Order: sequence, then structure tokens, then C-alpha cells
Amino acid sequence: MMQIVAGIDALDIPALIAESNRRILLHAAVYGPFAQSAPHCEAFAKALRKNDFERLDIIALQDDQPWVPSFFQALRPQSTPDEQLKTINASLRFIEDLEEAYPERVHLYPLRTFPCQPILVIDDTVIFGQYAHCSPHAAHGAWGMIKTDARKLYDWAEANDIPSSATNEEIAAYRLIAECRHAMNGGR
Repeated sequence: MMQIVAGIDALDIPALIAESNRRILLHAAVYGPFAQSAPHCEAFAKALRKNDFERLDIIALQDDQPWVPSFFQALRPQSTPDEQLKTINASLRFIEDLEEAYPERVHLYPLRTFPCQPILVIDDTVIFGQYAHCSPHAAHGAWGMIKTDARKLYDWAEANDIPSSATNEEIAAYRLIAECRHAMNGGR
């Protein structure tokens, strides 16, 4: 099932996170807005406390890549270098707090490749948006959601092999998960 909505709030991300039973993968560059949101913080805590919850993988922007200022032109237009650094640091503090609270379940992957789009995988739900060179932030753009068998697609991405029997919808979702895998492996 595929769905497109206007604005990420229409997808109720905190509820999806709180209901997660297995794995969450975040590839959205910066996570300061999550830290500032009590519903998001409570949702992560609820998911991470579950006995069967496996892992939270976070691909996060660092300030050490030469393309970071160019990327911020789409992520936060007109932001100053100081504001960019503050955004990155707030994001990393949020992640470090999660790592400290749940060291066996939270895994950070520094973003080494230019991000194409924000992607969140919550159990079998793949959510994706777009970065754009305009004043409204990505949260206010078009967001898509695909329900799929994420474990199967993770396996395909790990093997770098799509079966000939894959449906168009599976291939579309696979591309998003493969992009996350690419970022988690430092661009390899």
C-alpha cells in the first residue's frame, strides 16, 4: 500500500515509533526537532523499552563533510554557518542521549554521502519526503508511505540483489532501503 500526504504531521510519526516492535531506521540528516518534541521523545522511549525491540539505527549529519553548507541550502535555506552548527550539535546531543540510555539498541552512522531525501523505516513502514530549495522545511512538503516487508528488503539490500519476481512497489520501497544501507556503509 502506498500513500502520499501533505506534511509529515499527517502520518503521526510519534504513534508509529511508539508502536514499533522491531526496528527503526532514521535517515533524515538532523534530529533536533525530535528532541524538542515530547511526543517524539516519549515514543522513542516506549519503543526502546520493549523487550523484543531489536534496534534503532540513526544516520546523522556531521559537520565534517565539505558538502554540508550546500546541503543546508535545501535543508534550512538562509541559515548561517553558526545556525547550521547549532542544528547539527542539537541533533547529535539527541542521538547521544538515546545512545547513553539504550547503548545496546541505538546505533549511530555518520552521514558521509550527500543525502538524497529524508527516509524513516519503522518496522514495515517506509516513509520518505524530499529536500527542496525553498523556505518551508521538508516537514511541510509531500511525504510518502509504503507498507512492505522491510526485513525482506533489508536482505535484498545486503545482498545487492533484487529477485526477478519483485513487484514495482517492492522495487520502489527497496530503493529507499538501499539508499539507507548505502549511507550506513559510508557510501559503499
